[in-house]
Amino acid sequence: MSKSELDFEYALPNDPSIDQFVSGDVEVDRYFHSRQWFNDEQGKSSPPTYKFCDGARVIGFAAIAFRNCPHPTDDSPDTAKYLVVYVIGVSEDLHGVENPEKSGESYAVTIFRTLERFAREKEGVVGLSLWVRTDNARAISFYEKIGF
Repeated sequence: MSKSELDFEYALPNDPSIDQFVSGDVEVDRYFHSRQWFNDEQGKSSPPTYKFCDGARVIGFAAIAFRNCPHPTDDSPDTAKYLVVYVIGVSEDLHGVENPEKSGESYAVTIFRTLERFAREKEGVVGLSLWVRTDNARAISFYEKIGF
């Protein structure tokens, strides 16, 4: 793992850092705090939810999954495997904060670079796909800024 990437691991529903996590977005915080992503019957998260850390510090959480999806700009009936980002939250106190290990890159960008590497390492994955509300101008602006 390069210094521009973060450690990440499955988020477990009994992790107290979930309750302490504040992204500054009420819906995002409600999603992670509610643990609605964890399926008690199956004993796993669905979609898989990960915690991103820089050492002992929690940077954020993301609900992601590998899915077969149609190409976002193609009318073809064919599908391909994408890493789909459903929900992501960066700790509110780190919004816009530069990752000291990666000059000029915020922690939010570092999370996305880590996800890109994760997708590249998975055989057959052709890209990332983002789920974002059309009224979430802040997220859309961020995604466009980093090339999506």
